[in-house]
Amino acid sequence: MICKSMKVRTNSIIIIISFIISLSDCSRSTSKNDILEEIDIESNFNSFKELQLSQLNAEIKYLPLKRDGNFELNQIMNIDVKSDLILISNISLCLLYDTNGSLIRKIGNKGRGPYEYSIITNSGFGQKNNIYLQNIDNFLEYGTDGTLLSSFLIKKVNNPEFQISSWILINDSLFLGHTPLTTGKDSTKAILFNKQGFISHQYRNYIFLNRPIRMFTSDDSEVSFYTYQEGTFFKEKMNDTLFYLNEMFTLIPRLSFKLGKYSMPKEYRERVTHGEDPPYWFNYIFVNNIFEISDYLLLDCPFNKYMPAKRFTPREVAGVNIWYNTLDVLGLYDKKKRSLSFCKPTSTDNPLFTSGLYNDIDAGPRFYPIKQVNDSTLVMWIDPKQLKDHVASDDFKSNNPKYPEKKIELERMVKNISEYDNPILMLVTFKSK
Repeated sequence: MICKSMKVRTNSIIIIISFIISLSDCSRSTSKNDILEEIDIESNFNSFKELQLSQLNAEIKYLPLKRDGNFELNQIMNIDVKSDLILISNISLCLLYDTNGSLIRKIGNKGRGPYEYSIITNSGFGQKNNIYLQNIDNFLEYGTDGTLLSSFLIKKVNNPEFQISSWILINDSLFLGHTPLTTGKDSTKAILFNKQGFISHQYRNYIFLNRPIRMFTSDDSEVSFYTYQEGTFFKEKMNDTLFYLNEMFTLIPRLSFKLGKYSMPKEYRERVTHGEDPPYWFNYIFVNNIFEISDYLLLDCPFNKYMPAKRFTPREVAGVNIWYNTLDVLGLYDKKKRSLSFCKPTSTDNPLFTSGLYNDIDAGPRFYPIKQVNDSTLVMWIDPKQLKDHVASDDFKSNNPKYPEKKIELERMVKNISEYDNPILMLVTFKSK
């Protein structure tokens, strides 16, 4: 017979041992989580597959932006979408549309006045549907009725030289902005600032370059921002790490990209003149933009000389024969399986059938996103002439999609547009498996 006191001591020992084991398990779990997840592009850059939109449970919506004779929208630089509003801008024009593609109004005016813009470098919605435009250094805030609400400059107290290349709104009063390398010794890579222009956080730069003079390059200025599940994510083109901005406004590494021998050496970024023909960047692969949906990350990757698809006939641009429709390849990373594949590019003269997810839903353009709308919807824009050429092509006519009736709907829509119309938005929504 075991006495009561022995039972108590035995139970206490069991509890202590269980507690130690649980701590050990937690420690092992934490150490595993502390290892930064890596996406190996170097080992998988030849993993090409014909990845179909239907495999990702996708739904397509085409939205022609209706033409207004007062405004010529030949090119789109920035797109932002709210539940019932669409904001479109290029360097000289900002237009507000409804979700039927009808123009609501032009936002702001181009000019040299104190509340006008000379060049729009970025644009986006605030959480209350107010609209922000960046005019080089100056920020302008408008209401959706076109009223100017405020104007501010970032107060560069500690670093008067840095520039804001791009930004994303964290909430209705805070922006996360990217400050590209210029001198090579820059201490800051990003800042958090408010709509009064005050900086609350500066994020330290860990990549330094030996540059003889200050210089601005597109490589240093390009950055990917996106929002997913109310979180904000940030990756510089020339940095191999994707960061997450936590609730304490700290940039936390989320995952890294292994480019290995396809990564551009630092010395190329340090040189003032390059002089290579073809350009120096043509020999390397980059991760430009990242998009996230429930099951996948979509990676926008310039493959440059490793692009396996060319045109059959060259395009002449400024007296130069161009043999590529694009140098960009879309990667698809399965978050659960931790596997990476790239959408197999096609050699064709048709720019809408070259790269991106294969459209087996309506035989329309292959999908290559340029903007994250929300947690499940991504968008690209299509030139109307290219879309009409695509529907007239053998690529379209010989394609037997899963939904023939949707192919017919697309043909009807294209018959009703002119090659001189505004661009068409292609919005694709992905349903979780």
